[in-house]
Amino acid sequence: MRSENARVGILENEIRHIIGGKLLLDAGAIPDDSTLSELGFDSLGLSDLAEAFVEYFNVKMPDRMVPGTLTVNGLVDLIAAMRMPHGDVQAKWNSVEAAD
Repeated sequence: MRSENARVGILENEIRHIIGGKLLLDAGAIPDDSTLSELGFDSLGLSDLAEAFVEYFNVKMPDRMVPGTLTVNGLVDLIAAMRMPHGDVQAKWNSVEAAD
């Protein structure tokens, strides 16, 4: 369990650095509960962010878009599920899109 927590922590750190790089923010200053839209991403930025995740994490993002309603914690959960061999990614993605 501890190794799983460490992996999630590393994943969250990587996601924060990607977001921070795109918005020119300090990764540690990004609040967990702010949505991507609240952080300053517009539709083009969300598409660019999705592309960065596809390239960095080798995951597939439907329509190469990340919903602006996702938070950092939501992104960690989503990308962690996408990286799991048998994760229920489609159900998680559908729940995210429904909130958008």
